[in-house]
Amino acid sequence: MHETTKSPLISKSMFALQAYLSQNAPAIQQILQKYGRPTDWIDSLAQESQTFVVRVPLMGAFSSGKSSLLNALLGERVFTTSIDPQTAVPAELRYGEKRAHYAAHWPDGRTAPLTAQQVLDNELDHLEGGGWVEVTYPSATLARWPHLCLVDMPGLDAGIERHSRAIDGYADRSLAYCVVVSAKEGTLHQSVRNALVELQLHNRPVVAVITKADQVLPADWNAIAQQVSQDIANAMQQTPLETVVTSARIKDLNALIAALDGLEQQSEALFNRKVGTILVRQLDTFSRYLQTLENKDDLDGEAVQIELAQVQTHMAAFEEKLHDETQALHDALPRAEAHILESVESALCAQTDHYISCVLSGDLDLKTPISQTVRLSVAKGIQKEFAPEMRRYLERLAEALPEEFACSVDVPEIAISTSDVDTSTLSTSLLQGLGLLLTRFVPKLAGPIAMIASVLLPVLISSFFGSRDDAAKAEQREQQRQRIRAQLTGTIFPQVIAQIRPMLTQTLQQQANTAYDQIQSAAAQQRDSLAAALQQLQQRLQASREVFAAQLQQIVADRTQVQEWIQYAHSYASHG
Repeated sequence: MHETTKSPLISKSMFALQAYLSQNAPAIQQILQKYGRPTDWIDSLAQESQTFVVRVPLMGAFSSGKSSLLNALLGERVFTTSIDPQTAVPAELRYGEKRAHYAAHWPDGRTAPLTAQQVLDNELDHLEGGGWVEVTYPSATLARWPHLCLVDMPGLDAGIERHSRAIDGYADRSLAYCVVVSAKEGTLHQSVRNALVELQLHNRPVVAVITKADQVLPADWNAIAQQVSQDIANAMQQTPLETVVTSARIKDLNALIAALDGLEQQSEALFNRKVGTILVRQLDTFSRYLQTLENKDDLDGEAVQIELAQVQTHMAAFEEKLHDETQALHDALPRAEAHILESVESALCAQTDHYISCVLSGDLDLKTPISQTVRLSVAKGIQKEFAPEMRRYLERLAEALPEEFACSVDVPEIAISTSDVDTSTLSTSLLQGLGLLLTRFVPKLAGPIAMIASVLLPVLISSFFGSRDDAAKAEQREQQRQRIRAQLTGTIFPQVIAQIRPMLTQTLQQQANTAYDQIQSAAAQQRDSLAAALQQLQQRLQASREVFAAQLQQIVADRTQVQEWIQYAHSYASHG
């Protein structure tokens, strides 16, 4: 039995499983090295475990009080509260044990230091186009949530790009969203409602946060909270986890702090499921490797050779099945794509009257409402048409997987930190690539939508020179509506569909190819592990009886230790 390696640097804020992994990772690495097994997975998992954090975006309309809330939590003014919505970028805030640290990040991986004054003065124009700010702060309040990263999102009112950033950039790496609503307004902006509908598709829960409570009478707080909660339920088909009323100005933050305490507790369950599952699976693979070395079936050299040949035969058969099923999946994609595009066209047509009203009111920029319609209908279409095809594909391959490979097919719920640490399973996210798809096509919609101005502006101008007779005006108005409708349905909508089609095709094909690569790689890993164990067993069989007995005794002791690690990790992974 191995002694557990103790780490001298175990933080009091670590989860139990997090601390256990930190303590035992060196011993796990050592035993893997003894048998010549790969150690990169335990190195990666231990590193990810130490830096584990989940994001909690604060999302709302411009000037809803998000930045003021964060400043109140910190006890000083770190974020400006007068940001022009056209220039704001996300700011990620988390606890840091030492002095405050500010940094700029770009999507390509570049980083640069920032000063506190730059963040306070919003001197962040160089981050426009996908960048964000990272702030670590030694706040006693933040220390309550060492595994949460609060994200101050730009106001959603600024357009489809901000909406896209809030969903595409954070939905799949967040634990929950805080929907921030000013008590004085008392209801959700349409931009927030649209975002909530998409969050429901991503299965992301929300906490409703009513801010600026000092600006209304305390007697009205409950009614406002109930109204906001109902608005969220109508948009998401589920009620918020909590609805809290706060005021940054009078430092009434207890309800918000309690809600974030609850999210911190939930983050432990998420960590246990994700990290515990990975640890169990990887250790179980190694345990089966050691079990093969124990040679309980009393194989001789010739029998080992037969087993090795069977491993290769089973892998070849599985790869043939994998190829056939993947081809069948690709064959099904055109049908799924056609149904998705039909749903997009139907959604656009259903909103035609709304678009006409926008144009008649003088709003010729339909990029945002049309883009939001397309985003939502594409997301729904992928879940309805593509997700079932992918699920059936994974289920068929799980059934075809050779028993001795003992892999599982899984769909991860959320990525840990900034990358997915699950390298052991046959996993694929059903909506992976959706954000990329939506982000890519939205800017390109500007072309066909921009035609509205050139085609329909003369229609609007003509109304200023028409008859003053009320009946004639009504007739002229109806003629305008019909001309706009014909232009939308006959020209604009078909061009929007034409823009989406090739990108949707590419995204679905990439998803299928990614699933194939992940499954083939995981199965090959299991095959290589089993083959390596059989080859090592064959070498050990050539040793003397006394040497083999001594080796066997050590193998049994090592496997007992591995089983102990598995049992501990499983107790957390299975219960969250």
